[in-house]
Amino acid sequence: MSYEQSHNSKLKTQSSKLKAQSSKLTTHNSQLTVHSSQLTAHSKNKIMKKTLLLTLALFLSTIVFAQKRATFVSESFDGPALPEGWTAFGDGTGNWSISSTTLSGGEGKELKLSWSPEFNGTARLATTAFDLTGINDVTISFKHLFDNFKDGQFFHTIGIATSSDNGVTWNTGWSQEYTTTNVYEVNEVMTTSDMGKENVMFCLFYEGDSHNMDNWFFDDLLIYKQTELDIRLVGLNIPNIVEAGDVELSFTVENLGVKTIESFDVEINISDSESVINATVKKEIAHSEIAQITLEGESFKALARNKPYHISLNITSVNETTDEDPRNNKLEKDVKVAFNKAQRIPMIEHFSSSTCGPCVAVNQQMHTLTNNNEGRYTYTKFPTAGDPYHTTESAYKVKEYGVTGVPNIFLDGSNKGSNYLTQMMLDERCSTPAFADIRGAFNVEGNMIHITADFLSYVKLENAKAYISINEKTTKKNTGSNGETEFHHILMKMLDSKSGNALSLNSGNYKRYEFSFDMSETHVEEMNDLEVALWLQDSITKEIYNSNFAYAYAEHCYPVQNLTLTENGDEKTLTWETPEQGSPKGYNIYVDGVLTAENVKELSYTFTSGERFTAEVIALYEEGRTSVGVAKLFGYEEEIEVIETPENLTATATSTSAIELKWNKTENATSYNIYRDDEFLTNVAETNHTDEGLNYNTEYCYTVTAVVNDLESEHSEKVCVKTLGENIEEMTTSYNIYPNPANDVIYIETEFEIEEISIYDIYGRRQIAVTPSRQVDVADLNSGIYFIKINTEKGNIVKRFIKQ
Repeated sequence: MSYEQSHNSKLKTQSSKLKAQSSKLTTHNSQLTVHSSQLTAHSKNKIMKKTLLLTLALFLSTIVFAQKRATFVSESFDGPALPEGWTAFGDGTGNWSISSTTLSGGEGKELKLSWSPEFNGTARLATTAFDLTGINDVTISFKHLFDNFKDGQFFHTIGIATSSDNGVTWNTGWSQEYTTTNVYEVNEVMTTSDMGKENVMFCLFYEGDSHNMDNWFFDDLLIYKQTELDIRLVGLNIPNIVEAGDVELSFTVENLGVKTIESFDVEINISDSESVINATVKKEIAHSEIAQITLEGESFKALARNKPYHISLNITSVNETTDEDPRNNKLEKDVKVAFNKAQRIPMIEHFSSSTCGPCVAVNQQMHTLTNNNEGRYTYTKFPTAGDPYHTTESAYKVKEYGVTGVPNIFLDGSNKGSNYLTQMMLDERCSTPAFADIRGAFNVEGNMIHITADFLSYVKLENAKAYISINEKTTKKNTGSNGETEFHHILMKMLDSKSGNALSLNSGNYKRYEFSFDMSETHVEEMNDLEVALWLQDSITKEIYNSNFAYAYAEHCYPVQNLTLTENGDEKTLTWETPEQGSPKGYNIYVDGVLTAENVKELSYTFTSGERFTAEVIALYEEGRTSVGVAKLFGYEEEIEVIETPENLTATATSTSAIELKWNKTENATSYNIYRDDEFLTNVAETNHTDEGLNYNTEYCYTVTAVVNDLESEHSEKVCVKTLGENIEEMTTSYNIYPNPANDVIYIETEFEIEEISIYDIYGRRQIAVTPSRQVDVADLNSGIYFIKINTEKGNIVKRFIKQ
């Protein structure tokens, strides 16, 4: 049974619980601080490397610190998967996952224990083993958010236990029973009979009936031995992307020792800087206190470039002596520098259903908020299971974000929970600089929609995805059971893929997408009531860089062409050509991110500047419409390495389960990354690859990028191909529909998992869409001949039936 099916039945019994929690979650959500993070190039490999290095460091230093202080576990769950070497024991082994939320109060990502699949028992998530020789107790600390099914009625227990026999026997060191939805923090000293032994695993465990809770989120798990003097470097508070200029050096520390910290020394190394920064911080920090530090009078000058800065911060001494556990005193990160910024338009992703009672109040509040903030947001609402307009695309987004109930709202990729957004939340995001810009437009001819969109980045981006969703502003025919008769920003179609369009961009580059689509294949009600939402998102962290609505029923605003520079000493002259289409009324000029000339009528601009600078030209059109900028970094040639994009990618189905890929060799490429359906597949050294183990009669889409050292080219043109299908007779006999003729309900029998069922009349007009199900209500159809199309993971089949 799929997620939508199993959880929809549970949601029917959740209404009273969600209503009771609404005001409480409003308060809770406003208290959560959401920190988006951004990974640099090849972030998957860096996360794995970071985790591996941490694990190796813990093992290698065990002997040295066994008689003193040891930080056995320091996990923030920011990787793409469960920490390396951690193992699930007991029940619910498939219920543990990494969530891109921050509901428990930490940063980045967090650990999630889901209610589904249901179990009644004990679920354990265990670490690798540690040497506790000489250790008689440890301190545990972590943050967590418990979301109960019904507060005060169902009791659930979590705890920390140890095992010295590889998980056969577990001894509880701390546990607590919870019954109320809330955010909690744990900081306890614990001891078990495993203390002092050589091979000890820790586990986080849950006891109870998972059906009677919703989810549990955990973050910032620490397990350590307290000593007299120990400072921990919690995080570097420098954003992952900064503007060019002076950047403050800020970080957070925690006193894990018994003694009060009075002072400590730090050493900061910044790649490509002229010197190492050394500073002494004088500040009293009590036991268990967390303090944010900004070094006064110290900063580094960040230059706009494609290459990130690598920053390393190390605490070298505490209270003028040696820290008893220096392993938690060092952190590193890469910081990218953008050469311009754009106005942020926050992206709202709203999961809802016309069969959801608690969704009504949230929809009303969101309608009021958006009416009061026209032009300050982008919005797409995903109808979930139960709503007549639910699609496989909405189901994909539910799975991608880990949505477990509705209503659920995400703002710029961050989960804001089950309540509506506030004006303060929207204002905060609008005031946050964006380092990407997006422009697009669409027109309609009959049932066809034509879309052109440009996605521009002011910083080098890898692992990004461009999303294009066609929405209907107001719908009325997807009325369900919650009393609502009007719905807004309803998703009709995602182009070109439900999983987004993978792309990589160098600083100042933009990527154009052009699509045409027949809207008669969707639930569209009125072709003159459409909107197109555009957003650019990190495919790993889910942070949204920026978004925008396309200009509606209008021509695209094309940018200028061939921006060039001539120099005469400090005097510089920019020249450019008119856009390939359209007639701008003028141009705005930016130098080093500053608007230096407005509404220029000529095709050139002269100014004075030093050797290094950035320049950008934006075309201005009627009614306040603008293009994306054409931008370049001048004098930074040694920082920029442009890698050619692989060409002539071909894909050929060689069997029912294999597709062969080939492409031209790219100069200087050391390897190639292959992406299937916009997700990373593999890295190869050759210019060919056979993708095997695929489903038969199924379409797959591929792109390829060239890799040179740590840099990656843009994606090649996408190619799509279907694997070979089964014999049509075998396919047909794998499905059975009955009764035929039918009066009220049609039932489907098949061994395959059904993704969607659609019913069409003899003119090809879709009358009914159900996702997923093994029965279809046809009572409202007029008598006549119809066709039922059944989509499964093994392919599609169409059968005819008669409605009596």
